[in-house]
Amino acid sequence: LKADKRKEKKTTRKMKGEDSKLMRVLKLAPRFAAAAEEVKQLHKKNKIKAAGNDVPAPISQFSEFKCLDSQLLKNVQSILGSDVVPTPIQMQAIPVISEGREVIAIAPTGSGKTLAYALPILNMLLKERDQETAKSAKRVFKAVILSPTRELGMQIFRVFKRFSAGRTLR
Repeated sequence: LKADKRKEKKTTRKMKGEDSKLMRVLKLAPRFAAAAEEVKQLHKKNKIKAAGNDVPAPISQFSEFKCLDSQLLKNVQSILGSDVVPTPIQMQAIPVISEGREVIAIAPTGSGKTLAYALPILNMLLKERDQETAKSAKRVFKAVILSPTRELGMQIFRVFKRFSAGRTLR
């Protein structure tokens, strides 16, 4: 009988602990639900279709791009304007590429695909260069961009050169 009472007290304590965990989750749930609904509306509004595991939320402003190099942000704002909104391909591709994940994207000509991958690549190159300078080690990150035509390759080069102005990259 005493063993049963001890077991019951232990179970009651455990349940109270689980109840408090559940209550904490339920308190956070409205924020997560609101954020998920916001992402869903942004996808619907911009006709973005994203698939995969744990797809990062899209950005609605270039300034939301986490850890973006300050010079790169200044270049984006001076070239595109400070109040310009990223295109749908940029909204979704920039956060995904920034996490080092693979992207297969389809968007019409002139939709900003080049900038969608150029900004995260430039940002990663600059971070690696800054870390390299601090540690005096060999460069770890490099980028190779393949282009089907010379004209497109030159266009991509111009975008990289333009947005990396003020920073020394090769």
